[in-house]
Amino acid sequence: MPYMKSLDEQLWDRCEQDLATGCINWTGPVNSSGYGGVSRGGKIRGAHVLAWEEVNGPITDGSFVCHHCDNPRCCNHEHMFLGDLALNALDMHMKNRHPRHNAWTHATPEERAARASKISSKSLGRPKNENMRSKLAATATGRKRKTLPNGKWTWEYPAALDRSA
Repeated sequence: MPYMKSLDEQLWDRCEQDLATGCINWTGPVNSSGYGGVSRGGKIRGAHVLAWEEVNGPITDGSFVCHHCDNPRCCNHEHMFLGDLALNALDMHMKNRHPRHNAWTHATPEERAARASKISSKSLGRPKNENMRSKLAATATGRKRKTLPNGKWTWEYPAALDRSA
């Protein structure tokens, strides 16, 4: 039978304390979100979850171990709290950690303009014959699409931009 390391060997031997923050950081492998993983009983479990369970006991279904310190590598149970999906989402939103929220809220005007230019034509309600550049220009200049009696359409310009004169 192969030797199975104890939790102390698997977890705490791969952690070191950051004296500046008080975090006990996982130094082993991490997933794409930055959370450490420990193999226990054939399953990969979160290092922070195992640290929480060692001190506080098993986690109930539907609960998440959340970090006050927002450090996914932290295994210090004093930096953690239990919450459900809604509380975890609220905590993330209140701390401006939602990737989508940050991408737009903290973007420069140039970055927003670049993203706006990538808006899909379907979301703008574009007719088949109208190209994206035309729709964006129409939005910027104030011109509107006018449907003719024969079912075709043309552009209607504000008086200041009227091209028929």
